[in-house]
Amino acid sequence: MRWFGGDARWSLAHLGVGGRDAGPADVREGTEPVGPICGDGLAALWGLDGGTVGSFESRANQRQSPIRMGLQVLGQ
Repeated sequence: MRWFGGDARWSLAHLGVGGRDAGPADVREGTEPVGPICGDGLAALWGLDGGTVGSFESRANQRQSPIRMGLQVLGQ
């Protein structure tokens, strides 16, 4: 995202687990060697240099979906 829009100037995110806000008690070791993980859903926004806004969304257990990941770049 930084390659497209530069450094982040602000950010906003929500991390959820089981339909509620995630908290410290929800931190656990994952099944992959990436360190501690938390939550099953994340939505985040970043305000980047020059007014660009970036977003990211992730949800756990989407293997049944034929489209599991993607990238969209919108602009003028």
